[in-house]
Amino acid sequence: MFNWITDYIRHVEDHPKEFGQDVKDNVRQIKELISRPTIHYKEADPIAFQKFARLFKHREGIWAGQPIELSIEQRYIVACVLGIKVWNNLEKRYVRYFNEMDIFVARKWGKDTFTTVLICYFVGLDKEPSAWAQIVAENEEQARRTFRIIQENIKESPLCYWFSGTGKTAREITCEATHGIIQYLSGRTKGKDGANPSVGLVNEGHEITKLNQYTAIKTGMGARSQAMMIVISSAGITPDSLYAYLLLRNRRMLRKKKLGRDDRIFALMYAIDDDDDYRDETCWIKANPGMPEGRPTLSVLRSLFAAIGDDIELRNAFIAKNLNRLVGVGFSYYDVISIRNSMRKIKPSEYTDSYAIGGVDLAETTDLCNATAMVLTPEKLLVLQVYFIAEQTLERNSEADKQDYFSMTNLDTGDRVTSELVVVTPGAYVRKEYVTDWFVMLRDVYKINFLKIGYDRALAKEWLTNMIE
Repeated sequence: MFNWITDYIRHVEDHPKEFGQDVKDNVRQIKELISRPTIHYKEADPIAFQKFARLFKHREGIWAGQPIELSIEQRYIVACVLGIKVWNNLEKRYVRYFNEMDIFVARKWGKDTFTTVLICYFVGLDKEPSAWAQIVAENEEQARRTFRIIQENIKESPLCYWFSGTGKTAREITCEATHGIIQYLSGRTKGKDGANPSVGLVNEGHEITKLNQYTAIKTGMGARSQAMMIVISSAGITPDSLYAYLLLRNRRMLRKKKLGRDDRIFALMYAIDDDDDYRDETCWIKANPGMPEGRPTLSVLRSLFAAIGDDIELRNAFIAKNLNRLVGVGFSYYDVISIRNSMRKIKPSEYTDSYAIGGVDLAETTDLCNATAMVLTPEKLLVLQVYFIAEQTLERNSEADKQDYFSMTNLDTGDRVTSELVVVTPGAYVRKEYVTDWFVMLRDVYKINFLKIGYDRALAKEWLTNMIE
């Protein structure tokens, strides 16, 4: 139904404090998309999906045993993904505009229930010939878990007559009427050449650290006119995950004024904004669109937050899983006010004749190159940092980052180490010997003894030679 789209757009516009920037950008782009004369809305598929969903029943909680009714945001998702279509000149028919849907949302929204209906719809009711769905997760056990949830949901009538493959040893679910198949894989499995799936489901992408299976499925879908990749996940604490990759990719797309010709990803990402204080419960709804229906309740989130105390791991888990903000593993989350309050001038006497651990993040042209010394003192850690930038990129990067990097070359603290936050090197590339000279200065002038200096192997070969010499 077309009003599933327009009603939700109006709902987001009327309640701006309840939605993050990513969701606002999504509805803004959809509003522009459906206004194009080349875009058509076909309501038959969304209506069919709604009726199909009612054949499934909730299996847990206060709704256990009741037919599944789509929430307002789920109706919006279904209407956009299944209903928005464009004419295909080659096939002489209307086909779906979007070929991927990325739904990022906090825990307890009902991801498992929604994905079960989605996968069964695309295999058992969609018009794609010989539909083939592949479920992928970080490992086979996690993928099998999603597969087992689907099995449990199709055991009851009338779904048990529609699908087969519910036995404990079954590795695939089949639909005889459509010749459709549902299989599960591992995110660490190397993609097989020649595979031609019509549907891919990535479950909990924040745990997947290898992109090969996602890429293999996407590539294999090339021969399908209405393929669909589905990624449904909450945030996590795993660095360099598939979730982190997709989050950045989708945000670049969402920040555009309108969707381009090749922008065929429907990205609806619920999360608190980067400048939100995670302790402010008024922003929690941004990551939990189901809160008005108790998915989850505010009281549940309050109890989880109260249990955090001073436990950094619990805090990170709460921010990632319940507020859907990506948190890096191994470090705690600090708000801007705490960082500002901890800043103070450091005197040379505090780090002279000491021990330290160093770190380097090398770059050539576009990024700032960083060198860091973490000085070990009896009371606390002192962090000394300097950033290097090529002279010919200084003006361009200052404008792009909206930072006056040149002013940071001399902060006038009375000490070279803390005054030179930025060092400009001659030419178009960052000169690696300047990084070496900084560490040598700390060693020779300030008597700082480095126990270790960590570095990324990328771009490090030349610098390592210089450091050894």
